[in-house]
Amino acid sequence: MAAPPGPTMLAFRHRFELLLRLASPGLDLLLSAGDRVSRLGGSEPPVYLPPAPGGALPPRGGTSAGRTAQDNR
Repeated sequence: MAAPPGPTMLAFRHRFELLLRLASPGLDLLLSAGDRVSRLGGSEPPVYLPPAPGGALPPRGGTSAGRTAQDNR
C-alpha cells in the first residue's frame, strides 16, 4: 500500500485540479472548433488498398527487412 499524500503533494494536486477546471472551457471550445474545421474540410474517404499476396508487407523507406539505411551504403 502507498503512503498517504503529504501536505506538499496535496497542495500540488489542488493547484493542478484548479488549473484543469479553469482551462476546461477553453479546451472544450478548442475541441469543438477542431471538430467543425475537420467536418468543413470534407476530406474524401481513405483509398482502399488490398492486402499484399501472402500477407507480406512491401519494404518501407527503401530499406530491406532487418537492415538500416546505413547498411545499404
